[in-house]
Amino acid sequence: MRGISAPYIYVCTRMRVRKAKLLPREEYMRMLNMSISEITRIIGETEYKQEIDELGTTFRGIDLIEVALSWNLAKEYQKIQKITPGNLKQFTQSYLRRWDIQNILTILRGKMHGERAGKIKEILVPAGSLD
Repeated sequence: MRGISAPYIYVCTRMRVRKAKLLPREEYMRMLNMSISEITRIIGETEYKQEIDELGTTFRGIDLIEVALSWNLAKEYQKIQKITPGNLKQFTQSYLRRWDIQNILTILRGKMHGERAGKIKEILVPAGSLD
């Protein structure tokens, strides 16, 4: 890795560690034959446990899984942003702005369906620049 600075090597190493924590393909194949509650239980035994536990009082079923995965993803993005140096940080910030668009669309859809502001806020993903 000649010519690559130490901060970039550090970020790449951290990303490899995070990648190793992802669910393996076989787990997805097993989930195809599970009920929603079984999938929730399996996910709750992984890196997503904190989110499943936190959100389990507010959400159920597919909504719980979707919001928990989104929140975990946002948390990972925030961690990556903290360790990313220089130009790479600007690049990742640009990439994460897509979540701003997603959150704006979520707000608009929620308002269109008459949802409470608090309910809409619960499902926003704090990963873009507007979080």
